[in-house]
Amino acid sequence: MFETDLFSNVTFQMVDRERIKVYYRELKNKSVKTVELDQYCDIPTVTKVRESLLGVVSAKEFVKLISDGDGNLSRGIFFENVRDFQGMNQVNQEIYDTIRDECRSDRFCLLNNGVTIVARDLLKTGKVFRLTDFQIVNGCQTSNILYSARNLVSDAVHLPVRIIVTDDIDVISEIVYANNRQTTVLQEAFHSLTPFHKDLEEYYRACRGEDKRPLLYYERRSKQYSGQDVRPVDVITPSAQIKSFIAVFLEEPHSCDEYYGQSLSKFQGAMFVDGHSFAPYHTSALIWNLVEKKYRGGGLRGIQKRFRPHLALLIRRALGGEDLPNMLSAKKMEAYCASLRRELLHPESFEPALRSAIQSVKNAIDSEASGFRSLHQKKAFTRALCGSAQERGPNSTKSEDDSHLNEEKEYFEDPYLLSGKVERYNPKRGFGFIRSEGNNKLYFHISSVNDKPRSGEPLPGQRVYFYEEFSTPLNVARKVSRSP
Repeated sequence: MFETDLFSNVTFQMVDRERIKVYYRELKNKSVKTVELDQYCDIPTVTKVRESLLGVVSAKEFVKLISDGDGNLSRGIFFENVRDFQGMNQVNQEIYDTIRDECRSDRFCLLNNGVTIVARDLLKTGKVFRLTDFQIVNGCQTSNILYSARNLVSDAVHLPVRIIVTDDIDVISEIVYANNRQTTVLQEAFHSLTPFHKDLEEYYRACRGEDKRPLLYYERRSKQYSGQDVRPVDVITPSAQIKSFIAVFLEEPHSCDEYYGQSLSKFQGAMFVDGHSFAPYHTSALIWNLVEKKYRGGGLRGIQKRFRPHLALLIRRALGGEDLPNMLSAKKMEAYCASLRRELLHPESFEPALRSAIQSVKNAIDSEASGFRSLHQKKAFTRALCGSAQERGPNSTKSEDDSHLNEEKEYFEDPYLLSGKVERYNPKRGFGFIRSEGNNKLYFHISSVNDKPRSGEPLPGQRVYFYEEFSTPLNVARKVSRSP
């Protein structure tokens, strides 16, 4: 490169994996915006903080700051928040009501705690501030309400703002923690701010299916996927992530009945550890999700949901083997999970493993003399269960008890395909309701019935197969047919 005479100097710097992830996140969330403050004052010098100030900004000016070039809300600037927008709860409704009340809107600056902005660089020109790579670390709810009410905001509405310029990770984390401790946020929610969880969220996005969409979405921050083109059934909460990992890879499904804050404390040092591969976390969540979809679709009749963690563990052992790679051996663990994930996504391998797991749970329950209600919490039950599953194997002969699982083979080949019966139908108005096997009531319209020309209009009591539509506030069935 130097010999091309295009560069006066050429240097090389070694960059490890962690630094590459930091660079990627910085580029992804990179932003440069200007904002004009009505009034401001500098805060005295603070250790590891280059500059900080308190100010007041008009709500209209603030809305410009949090909007992108197309006028949409810049969601990336809330990446460091503990929670995403929580919707129109009581507090947020009160914020909205204050904005639209002409008699009270000028009090907004006094009634609201304001927002805290952390930026990597700040350039002042009079009262105009140029912010580089900034994040709103506190005030996500206020920001979202102001954006949603942007057409109602008057010149009288102002907002307190605090701007802090630093690139010290520890200082930023401390600021986020301290600001959010002043509101009702559970202690364990702050765990999501660690680099491990942020990287895990990106890993989820990178694991994609044949349709090029992520297989699952990790909801690191509460409700961060609300209003987006994401199926709620594909969202994994921190609670589900913790339970699935404990059950599938720590092999303690009997511990999944605890509150997830207790689980974090109990298994500290065993999960979310720096150096762990992200693959087992995603893979355990995938198994958990597939089992959950079977419950929702009515495909696990006769097995109470309290045994879901045990089914997930048995499926992993059936498809991946009993022996696990060391959690700190990233390459071996990633190879193990990649192979396991391929098996999970193929019905030809997943369904036999599921049927075997169901029968093993039933056998283990039947062998217990008493204490059925607390079986799922007993370590001895888990040991007995794994022993019986090992003897049975995923390809063993099915008993009469689980023969119903194969009555409709096609029903299991698509994890999104649901089954139910027509509860009622109004032929004059062309709509009706379906009661799914999971006992959910779904609306359907005759236009969504695929086999009407062949089978006629649906009749009450008829078995139907369908997909659930998640993009509407109602439970709606689409692609309804009498055969799977």
